[in-house]
Amino acid sequence: MFQQQFTIGHGPFERCHTLSLPSIKSMQELKAGIAKVFSVSDCDSICFYNRRDVLTSLDDIEKCDAPVQIRVNGEIVREPSGPEPLPYVGNRYELYPDPLGNYDRLFDRYGPVIKTVNMGTTIYLTNDPDVSREVLREGQFFTKTTSDPSHPLYYMRNNEALFTCDSDAPAFRLAHKFIPPSLTPKAVRHYTPIVQACVDRSYKVFDELDDKELAFNVYQYTFKMAGEIIWKVILGMDLGHFDSIDSKPHETIRLLGEYLSLMKKTSLRGSWYGYLPFGTPKRLRLVRQLLWDGVAKGIEESMPPETSSDLPMKDAALNATCVADYLRRATDDNGEKLPEDIMLSNCVILVGAGFVTTSSLLAWLIYALVKYPGNQERLLQELVNNGAEAGKEWLYDELTEMPFLDKFVKETQRMHNPSFQTARNAKEDVVLPGGYFLPKGAVVIPTFPSIHKNAAHWDNPTRFDPDRWETEAAAFNITRFVTMATNTYATTSTHIGVNATTETTSSVTTQLSVFDLIPPRVYIKFIVYLPLQPKVTFQQAFAHLQAGLQGTLRQFPFLDGRIFPRDEREPGWRPGHIVVSYDPSGSGDRTNPPRQLVFKDLSEVLPDFEDLRDAGFEFSAFDDELVLSAPFVPDLSGGADVFLAQANFVNGGCILATGFHHSASDATGMVTAMRAWAEHCRNLGNPDSNVCDWLAPESFDRTLLERLWSKSPAKPVAEIPRDTWGFLGFQPPDAEDDPAEHAAPPPAPTRTMESSIFYISPENFNALKREVLSDGNDGSGLSANDALLALFWRALMKARYRAAIATGQSTPPDEVSYLESPVDGRTDFDPALPSSYAGNLVIVNKVPMPVVDLAAPTTSLRDVALKVRAQAAKVNPGLVKDAFTLMREVPDYTKLKHAFTRLDGFDVMITSVLLLPLDKINFGADIFDNDGKPESLRPLMDAFNANFRLCMVLPMKSHGGIELLVSLFADEMDQLLEDDEFAKFAAFCCH
Repeated sequence: MFQQQFTIGHGPFERCHTLSLPSIKSMQELKAGIAKVFSVSDCDSICFYNRRDVLTSLDDIEKCDAPVQIRVNGEIVREPSGPEPLPYVGNRYELYPDPLGNYDRLFDRYGPVIKTVNMGTTIYLTNDPDVSREVLREGQFFTKTTSDPSHPLYYMRNNEALFTCDSDAPAFRLAHKFIPPSLTPKAVRHYTPIVQACVDRSYKVFDELDDKELAFNVYQYTFKMAGEIIWKVILGMDLGHFDSIDSKPHETIRLLGEYLSLMKKTSLRGSWYGYLPFGTPKRLRLVRQLLWDGVAKGIEESMPPETSSDLPMKDAALNATCVADYLRRATDDNGEKLPEDIMLSNCVILVGAGFVTTSSLLAWLIYALVKYPGNQERLLQELVNNGAEAGKEWLYDELTEMPFLDKFVKETQRMHNPSFQTARNAKEDVVLPGGYFLPKGAVVIPTFPSIHKNAAHWDNPTRFDPDRWETEAAAFNITRFVTMATNTYATTSTHIGVNATTETTSSVTTQLSVFDLIPPRVYIKFIVYLPLQPKVTFQQAFAHLQAGLQGTLRQFPFLDGRIFPRDEREPGWRPGHIVVSYDPSGSGDRTNPPRQLVFKDLSEVLPDFEDLRDAGFEFSAFDDELVLSAPFVPDLSGGADVFLAQANFVNGGCILATGFHHSASDATGMVTAMRAWAEHCRNLGNPDSNVCDWLAPESFDRTLLERLWSKSPAKPVAEIPRDTWGFLGFQPPDAEDDPAEHAAPPPAPTRTMESSIFYISPENFNALKREVLSDGNDGSGLSANDALLALFWRALMKARYRAAIATGQSTPPDEVSYLESPVDGRTDFDPALPSSYAGNLVIVNKVPMPVVDLAAPTTSLRDVALKVRAQAAKVNPGLVKDAFTLMREVPDYTKLKHAFTRLDGFDVMITSVLLLPLDKINFGADIFDNDGKPESLRPLMDAFNANFRLCMVLPMKSHGGIELLVSLFADEMDQLLEDDEFAKFAAFCCH
């Protein structure tokens, strides 16, 4: 029975529990259990301490003779601190009249979560994105309760409107069903001409102001502009705000501005103040009623002259004259409509939320154009480049595809965010990241302007720099960038010429993970053999593959990206840095077929599929270039596709060839992508199916490793053992040069290796395991993969050693062979890392052994396997984290060299993909035979055979058989075929 005392917090917040957890098998399980007991929002942030040290294993915890202290992100759990409140007024004079400036000052003094008290109301504030993420993620710990008098939107509360109701209000689900579809990107595209018409009507006013050389208050005009657009989009009516330079705002728009001002004044006083029957509270109640009456009148006047028919939601959004028209006509799958009483409240809040934030943002956009040099010119040039001229009608897609416009709006929103009242209520006591304890009922406000200028998370945050959005930090920043969390849909259509920029992002450029910088920058090419169903044409099969790939690229847009060298002018650049650029919205070109997939009819060139199968799908049937026309080492200067494919058709089947840039994926990631493509193909007839629900959304996020690595303290580089570099496949960067490396390089080989397939039957595999593993209970820890590697490595070295002797080449007696065998590091990197993570995360098991010992008949396979296991046993979470730390500190990535990238000597890389789930790749049984699954997988080896010593253990067959891919020169292959020990287990299949 696993039993231990755990304590959390100190002083009045200290709590202690004795836990009996009999089934705990891992630290992750223990953390999850502790999180439930002590209400920790993020179980991955939990760490354990005794009196002095951190406890890193279950054994350490069980043996601890004192209560185990729980910390969060290494911090003792405590209540957030803040300024000492004065009697009655609290911290009022610490906060107002400059709340944003004072928030930043208090964060600098008290930390990322602070406690404030104003007139008896306690509010917690945070500028930490990780804390904010937990707070805004409504669920077990947090909800939105505007009916709580402490909530900043209490005086706007309305339990019928999506953005101002309690999250558990009965109307919330109804409103949430109907409101968001009204302003999706497609709907915004529909309203774009309306927005432009409103802008066009303002030109004569601004021309008159210019002609008369009159100065004017920008915000008064953005106030009118936002009101004009919002009223038109929501209610379909013109307000005449720009009939002349002196046109006054419509009465309801003025009431709206007054209502928000009164609401804010009332909320900043004691909770009793709102109940007064006179003064500001009385006026607030009157203005609220007038506002609701004004919008109700607008809805009534916006009714079309003839009765319009009801439409399904997705169609209504694209055919409505305005949002109110949509809400009147839209029906759900059951034919139900939004009740009229709920419709009025939601229209009021849509108008209010969109109008206020948009008027502010427009003013800040103008301010940014004037204040920050160079941006006017760049924006004007981009407009000119996209065909700007008098009278041009801008299309939605034109606006969303202008990269500088997108970056400029993002940076303005970051520096001058108009929203800072997004609050959530704690449903129970909770411990947040950083160890901050909040009691049940606490109100927390993530202060977006402070988050966006938090120096701990943004590089030079006070600098206005639109280009930060195309750097390697852009994808990381987007997780810390919040525009209008309370009204995302409500404000989208109102940003005039830049509408929908908060809904649609252009391409993001992000630096690849440091582990992505380890492999050679080549395309890894392989083919799968897919038999066709009878009567399925080549064109039908290709269209099927195209449609599936299009869906895959939309769901996982990283695969639609291109890899480039990182700009040397960017901060933090180092030689060898590379980046990937892609559109994270996945909204790419849906009308044209994917550029990555090519069709090729080889039915007149290659044998029929059945004949290829009978020959064992041999390598010699064709040159690699025939089935996939792509360079081995692509030029990155113009961008190299993350992924390429060519569908080659022969009578009876398809040879589907793919190329993945190795900097984008390791073997596991490549099979993950193929599995996703296949699943999209298989579900083309089921558009509503939950495709790829097994694939975690963050699987293609290249900032994920960095975030997980940074969650716990890393070991200083000076304390990391130097031999850790070997597990990365490299010599330490500061290692002394080997004089042999400066000698004249060996002459280029006049011959090329050839690849062959050897087959190990299930029976022979079992025999190999019996010979090498013994009974498996001797404590050696040997695995079946160790046995395979031992057989393979020994056979290869014997063949190469004997071939060298046969040709008169001397081998020094102390010559050492290095086996490099990649090990999947996902399980050891961090428990929170999804197993479907598709980037590179490989540790190299680098095993040395003298060549003479490997080739000696007195050396058993078990001896070799024990060498492999001894080195592999060193791979653990600590080593993987140390390896990541080392890679982050490399000053020049171009200096790192792989040992296996040579043909001379006795080194070899053996990649074992034995357990990759090839059987889960299913492209659809309607088009392809064999239940839609590939019959075989073959790497394309021509380029490797000319450059590298690489061999492979291929994925296990469904019946348990194993294929070995062997690449050797002809004389070495002759020696291998004479090896009785190898032949005892492996039979030659094909070249």
